[in-house]
Amino acid sequence: MKSKSRNLLLRRSGGELDLIFIYFMRTILHLYKSGIERLPLPNPLDREPLRSFLDEAMDAVLDCLPPDLGRMVLESKREALLSRGPVTAADALRLRFIQELALSLQGRDFDLFYDLFLSSGEWWGEAAMEYAALTFYPNLPPEVREKYQIENPVEDRQPERLRPDDF
Repeated sequence: MKSKSRNLLLRRSGGELDLIFIYFMRTILHLYKSGIERLPLPNPLDREPLRSFLDEAMDAVLDCLPPDLGRMVLESKREALLSRGPVTAADALRLRFIQELALSLQGRDFDLFYDLFLSSGEWWGEAAMEYAALTFYPNLPPEVREKYQIENPVEDRQPERLRPDDF
């Protein structure tokens, strides 16, 4: 049974889900560096309905909607996309992650973002884990790293691999 659940988890990791996680890592780093001034970032997703939903989710963040209203808007848009036709469970999950990560940024209360984002680590594939280790973690403010007990062994063992400007 354990082997079967591990295979299911591996199917969920990587690919487009990694692109989503990396996008939100890059977004929060941009928020720390320059606020919403340089957002939204270029959309890394090619396939619909993911691409358009990510754009709509970021529009909701940038429009600074109140959190309850933002949730209603994004849930309605996601439900409309789901009702258009068959969507795979993997795409439904990707849409949900986009929605929840975007909503966690709406009120600029980044605790919501980190609670969700860091708890999703088991869903990260290789690309997301690499980006987190080489760019995301090293660029987080020290107080965030301390609060969430984020340690990055790459910084200590292989500092030459770090990509501090890759966001």
